[in-house]
Amino acid sequence: MTEGRANSSRINADRGRIIGLWEGGMTPGAIAQELGLHRSTVHKWIKRWQEQRSVSTKPRSGRPKATTPEQDEAIVERAQERPLTPVVNYPRDLHLACCVPTVRRRLHAANIVPCACRKRSVDPLQQR
Repeated sequence: MTEGRANSSRINADRGRIIGLWEGGMTPGAIAQELGLHRSTVHKWIKRWQEQRSVSTKPRSGRPKATTPEQDEAIVERAQERPLTPVVNYPRDLHLACCVPTVRRRLHAANIVPCACRKRSVDPLQQR
């Protein structure tokens, strides 16, 4: 299971304390008062423990990724082969149905700093 905030070691340890105190004979109301939680929270985790023998949260679907692992690999390869290609061209060049920020996130995840190419001015006075 993934280790997001809801399933962090500290939070699971807190939930484990709820179960430990409950199994030690404390009432849910006393546990709530002891730990500074609402009784409904204590009841929820005791019920989850009784039904599933787990204090982890249930998996969530989340939003599906906009790119496949193969497309992620193509983005990284393009950046390594042609480092001066502006990121705005990647979706079109690689036939991706994703936005430029998605491409930037994939490059960031691969520790690649994309080209920050500037537009060239067509005004001859600004080229000096």
